[in-house]
Amino acid sequence: MRVFDNGTPPLYSDVDITVLIVERSSSPPIITPLSTTVTVTGDDVFPGGVIGRVHAFDNDAADHLTFAIVRDEDRRLFDIDEVDGTLRAVQGLDVGDYIINVSVTDGQFTRYADVQLLVEGVGEDATESAVVVRLDSLTPEEFVSYHMNSFILALQSELHVQNSAIKVCCILYHAVLYLTLVYKTLFLISKGCRVYSACWTSVGSVLC
Repeated sequence: MRVFDNGTPPLYSDVDITVLIVERSSSPPIITPLSTTVTVTGDDVFPGGVIGRVHAFDNDAADHLTFAIVRDEDRRLFDIDEVDGTLRAVQGLDVGDYIINVSVTDGQFTRYADVQLLVEGVGEDATESAVVVRLDSLTPEEFVSYHMNSFILALQSELHVQNSAIKVCCILYHAVLYLTLVYKTLFLISKGCRVYSACWTSVGSVLC
């Protein structure tokens, strides 16, 4: 394309225009529901932050997916990244159950799913016997979105404790990731427990 001005002689500038022709979307996106738990101490509130990531995919390679929170009342408490589906609490959340309806669209088709969030309190006696675990090469977002559930399940299996017994009550990040883990009802880990010999003294103890 060439554009001229009104000068004498007229000056002009050329620019190339690229037209991309893609096949019309024929497949709706598929969205995966998210269910997660946030643990706080006693009657404290969850101060806000990353909750997890809603995953979706589309069989049409040229489609771009856009995430959104559907209900106005949910948007007052939560925000979702429209590109990657990361869900955040934008203010403090009291202990209780929350259901957030989210959508994903490829511009033609829209699909919906519920995010189920449980903000759960643990007693101070549990936090007094917490342990801190250090994980390298992970950000808090990566851990929460991709690894937290499998990490907790694997730890419970290795320590031979019941499901939902171990909770992550704090995540800190200073070059490496630190997780504070609590057991909902107090228990003792034997020092002969395979690689999980432990130093259980107080909050801030480190899993050896």
